[in-house]
Amino acid sequence: MANIRKVASDPELAEEARELFVRAPSKERTRLLLYLKREGECWAWDGPRDKEAYGLFTYDRKTRRAHRVTYAWVNGRIPKGLVLDHLCRATHCVNPSHLEAVSNWTNVLRGDDCPPKTNYLKTECVNGHPFTTDNTYFHNGARACKECVRKSVGRYRAKRRRPPKRGETRRDSKLTNTQVWDIKRRLRGGESKPSIAKLVGVSPKVIYDIDRNITWKHIPWPD
Repeated sequence: MANIRKVASDPELAEEARELFVRAPSKERTRLLLYLKREGECWAWDGPRDKEAYGLFTYDRKTRRAHRVTYAWVNGRIPKGLVLDHLCRATHCVNPSHLEAVSNWTNVLRGDDCPPKTNYLKTECVNGHPFTTDNTYFHNGARACKECVRKSVGRYRAKRRRPPKRGETRRDSKLTNTQVWDIKRRLRGGESKPSIAKLVGVSPKVIYDIDRNITWKHIPWPD
């Protein structure tokens, strides 16, 4: 992306900022000063911007956000793991005095409302339990209510303790206990499995499994 301009947007501001950018390469500094424009206390970027309104400045064949360039020219390299927070809340501002290197989480909390910020500011969980020190789990930056976790674990363990459903109590069961007892009676009487299956309305495999005691083992065989 080319940043080409011959006349400064704000000559007075350009002269004021020139002495401040002592770390800047002379050629890049001269070119950047052409895109500064005063808006109150802010130094607005009067050049290309991205979709979030951050100014864009190109040098060394790389396109960079202009506010990061001006900060580095005044304060040095941005510390690893930190981001720049606009204290003026204007993303197109490149005034170094309006920028502070902070953690990403601090930047989120200072910014506009968003899900992470909204959740962080909550004082209680969805069930009304307070997020106190004794009632809160912390994991990877997220919070969880201990009381809700305990109840959830209790429900899970209680479900595991229940005996498994079998026979006609299963949702997918196509037969009743009485029908199975009658099938076993017919099998003991010598009727063929295909004929029983057709009579009951199930596949022959169901009857074969009953006969081999693979399924419906809890239904006793007639004497």
